[in-house]
Amino acid sequence: MKKSFLGLVIIAMVGGLAAGLFVHSTNSHSGALQWAGYFNQVTSIFLRLIKMIIAPLVLTTLVSGIGHIEKASTVGRIGTKAMIWFVAASFCALVIGLLTVKETALDAGVGRAQDLAAFFEHLILASIVDALGKNEILQVVVFSLFAGIAISSLGVHAKNVLNLMDEGAAVVLKITTYVMMSSPIAIFAAVAGAISVQGIGILVTYGKLVGDFYLALIVLIGFMIFAASWVLRDRTLGVIRAIWSPALIAFSTSTSEAA
Repeated sequence: MKKSFLGLVIIAMVGGLAAGLFVHSTNSHSGALQWAGYFNQVTSIFLRLIKMIIAPLVLTTLVSGIGHIEKASTVGRIGTKAMIWFVAASFCALVIGLLTVKETALDAGVGRAQDLAAFFEHLILASIVDALGKNEILQVVVFSLFAGIAISSLGVHAKNVLNLMDEGAAVVLKITTYVMMSSPIAIFAAVAGAISVQGIGILVTYGKLVGDFYLALIVLIGFMIFAASWVLRDRTLGVIRAIWSPALIAFSTSTSEAA
């Protein structure tokens, strides 16, 4: 299944390249823009589907995972460590990302990053409904930690809520699978839309962008594995195996969310 899906992705990329070149070579600039608009609409729909599932996915899986922990002391310790890890990883990702872009963007980004007071104030949500609606993932994480801890401390009194979160997580994960199955179509449309207007030359620009992205990603993953091995020591490989599948889901969704 994984190999066949990868094959579909490759076919979609090649097909999008061919379709884009055909449109670019057989249409005027205005005609190419019209075709690109059609392609981009498909891509936009896919991105909206991705954004639709991110917040519910984070909420249900975090609340469900923390809610199943029985000891309150364990919940508090795990919640604190999870929040520290999340903020530290976000900060490292921000710094590494800024170092891979142009100097002008770096200056602007560093200026915003220095406003730590606003960042921590942003962590505290005023309404979970508003946070879910706006896809404020950091705020959803904070609420999920509180909700998971509360459910765990209530025990059997919150059993129905925990079951609801378990079922909700299963449903959202299934929806995620459905959405990701449509990604080859979105890839085809995205490549075709870009090539239709810009021609084959745009691949050089995109190649540099993708290269910088993966370079930054490799550096970030290497740093996080090093930090984890320093804390977990001989348990590091076991943890990596345990989080591999969720990490793939997070990778596939967060890339589109960033777009």
